[in-house]
Amino acid sequence: MINIITRSFNTETQKNSTSVQAQVAAGEYNLVNTNIGGYLTRGKLSVDAGLLSNHSTGVQQRGIRGIFTTHRHQLV
Repeated sequence: MINIITRSFNTETQKNSTSVQAQVAAGEYNLVNTNIGGYLTRGKLSVDAGLLSNHSTGVQQRGIRGIFTTHRHQLV
């Protein structure tokens, strides 16, 4: 999913700021979860972006593995 918002309702100049975060988690059935995001403000410009990704080999189901992979990208 890609979500782009082209307008902001902020009419005043904001204090310049930058924020970045990253998270990685692991679990059963080779689960790997990553979450990376950031936020940038410069004057009246605000940009927020993120990436969420999940991968797993899954549990055995009727003789096959229940593999799943999901990705989500967002730019606001």
